[in-house]
Amino acid sequence: MDIDLPLIGKIKVFATAKGICAIFLGSHREKESRHFIETCGRPIKLTQGLPKDFTIWEALTEYVEGKQTSFSISLDLFTGTPFQQEIWKVLEKIPYGQCVSYQWVAEKIGRPRATRAVGSAIGKNPIPILIPCHRVIRKDGSLGGFSSGLSLKKTLLRIEGCLLTLENPGTFRRGQISSHAPGRS
Repeated sequence: MDIDLPLIGKIKVFATAKGICAIFLGSHREKESRHFIETCGRPIKLTQGLPKDFTIWEALTEYVEGKQTSFSISLDLFTGTPFQQEIWKVLEKIPYGQCVSYQWVAEKIGRPRATRAVGSAIGKNPIPILIPCHRVIRKDGSLGGFSSGLSLKKTLLRIEGCLLTLENPGTFRRGQISSHAPGRS
């Protein structure tokens, strides 16, 4: 059974004893979650069987309603290469309502020419929303990619008030594309 969140749709969330280890969104969540279970090599639980007051469901519901702008939920990032994990740690620092470019992320890790590798690592992020990969866009202001589909990426950006306006791709309603560290102009 899936959990249905307003605006986002059905999701699956998996956890280990340490914390959330995967979130699957969109139409491919069934196939992707089965593959994850088969290949992760750790005991994991589908959080759907947990009580209704389990923090993740409440936090995600409040996020979708615009009431929650940060998360203090334990994560268990046991998947991914060291490079991917380095990228995911950078993503965790991007503030709510602000977008940065793939180039900015590459520069942040000291590899300014690695934008494609950065994009690939971002696409492998196992915990979207909590590790906000949707906040990374192309430096020209276009959306780039999103493992759960561009429609869902637009929805997440709309929730955060920084949806790209199609008339002027470099303009956001809140925040802006940053080539600098988040929080700086």
